[in-house]
Amino acid sequence: RALITVTAAMAITALAGLILGIVALVKINRSGGRLSGQGLAIAGISVSGFMLLFSIPIMAAMLLPAFARGKQRAGTISCVNNMKQLALAVRIYAVDHDDQLPPAAAWCDAIQSGVGSPKVFQCPTEPGRRCAYAFNAKLDGKKEGEIDPQTVLLFESDAGWNGSGGAAELKPHQHSIRTVNVAFADGSVQQILRSRLGTL
Repeated sequence: RALITVTAAMAITALAGLILGIVALVKINRSGGRLSGQGLAIAGISVSGFMLLFSIPIMAAMLLPAFARGKQRAGTISCVNNMKQLALAVRIYAVDHDDQLPPAAAWCDAIQSGVGSPKVFQCPTEPGRRCAYAFNAKLDGKKEGEIDPQTVLLFESDAGWNGSGGAAELKPHQHSIRTVNVAFADGSVQQILRSRLGTL
């Protein structure tokens, strides 16, 4: 943080020096020989320009990781929202089908009409995949009332459209290094540390 502050101060000072050097050079040239110091103004412009060019890449290099973390965080939030909508659609399906959850082999097809947009099935960090989530195969056609609310319902996966299965199909998305998004039977979505996945 101290390095960022120093580099920012250096960039601001260099920019001010560049502007003042240009202003001084213009005034000297317009003075018709009454003012001197053209060489000093050019030297100030040159040094300030060099310092500005030198500080910009340093600032960019220091800020890029922060931007990357922000992008990852936004991807995680969007993914959580998608999973909440999908879990809600699964529960609505159950309400409309005598409390029975959709068939695991066709869960995407079964809830598609209850989802606002096909993009809800996609993780924002992997937009090329039609569906980035899988259904817990053990819940295939089960009655919602018979299931522990903390049972995994949906999880991140690359199994594709109508993908289902268990732990072997779980494939964490690129937006998070330490956590995985999991939707539970009660409709809640949690970010689970990868180290805790074995406890689910």
